[in-house]
Order: sequence, then structure tokens, then C-alpha cells
Amino acid sequence: MPERKYLTIEELIVLLDHDFGPTDNLVFQVGIATGLRASELTDIRVQHLYGTYIKIWDEKKDVYRDVVIDVITMEKIIRYLQNNYVPLNGVIKRVRRLFNFSPRTLNRKVGRAFAELGINAPARWHTFRHTYIRMMLDAFGDRSLQFICEQTGDKPATILEYYGIPSLNDRFTVAVEYHNWLISGGRP
Repeated sequence: MPERKYLTIEELIVLLDHDFGPTDNLVFQVGIATGLRASELTDIRVQHLYGTYIKIWDEKKDVYRDVVIDVITMEKIIRYLQNNYVPLNGVIKRVRRLFNFSPRTLNRKVGRAFAELGINAPARWHTFRHTYIRMMLDAFGDRSLQFICEQTGDKPATILEYYGIPSLNDRFTVAVEYHNWLISGGRP
């Protein structure tokens, strides 16, 4: 049986409800809300944060792409910046990265979090990307394919090859659960 590459809704709720500290909590929230690659997340610049989207440098295509972000996650980013953002040498520079660690450190954070919570999915950042894509496809099916491609920078053929399109019943069930989860702010 192939290894499950994504988190279940139950695992997401446990992960997002756990207190890992302000930085790690925000990292996990942004990851599940956007499906960014590890290198993209760790390279977010303060100057590239806009009200409804983040400008992300896509290393695979050598271009910027706009990644839409939900209101709840953007509010958490703003609160994080107000309460926890430590200026370098006492000077706030808009070119500073939002998260001051490497993709390798990010994967270590995921490994520790999954081990602490007993999550049985691959303990690496890419699991968040798989989860984001799987949830979007389950909730919105083929209607979401173009949106997912714009968000993640992947081609439709890549998405369909890895994930396929789920059945209508599966999509309906997950859409209801995902909607309820989102409107509750990620709370059960």
C-alpha cells in the first residue's frame, strides 16, 4: 500500500490547535493555507506581503507569481509581525525575510511537530503542499485545477498525475468538512 503523502483533516486540526510557539504556529498556518514549497516559504519578504496575496519567487520558472492568501492567515501574519518580528540591528527593513531559517530547518520543525503529535504522514514540508492540493481537489474538484496551478506553480498534468480527480461523493463530503473547518478558524 503506498504511503499517504498528506494530512487528514483530523491531523490538521490537531496540528493547528497545538501551541508550538508563534513562529512555528504561523509557519504551519501559512503552509496549509498556500501550498508553498519550503524554499518559497522561507524566502517570503516583508515587502512582498499584500492584503490578499503574497508575491512569491518561483525558482523553477524564474518568475514571480502571486499566491492568494485567506483573511485569517493574513491577519495572523500581521499580528506576528506586530508582536514577534525582531528587526535586524534594531532596523526594520522591508527586504527582510518573514522567517529567518532555511528549508532544511523548516523540515526539522515539521519532523519535531509530527513526532510530538504522533502524526503518521511523511515528516517533511512537502506534506503540507500535498495536503493543500489534496484538500482543494477534494473540496472543489476540477474547478479548482487552474487555481491550484496558479497557487503552486505546477502544471495541470503534474497535479492530475499525482492526485487525479476524486469522486463526486468524496468531493462533497470533504467540501462540507473543509468549509466547516475554515469558517471555524481551523477549530473543531
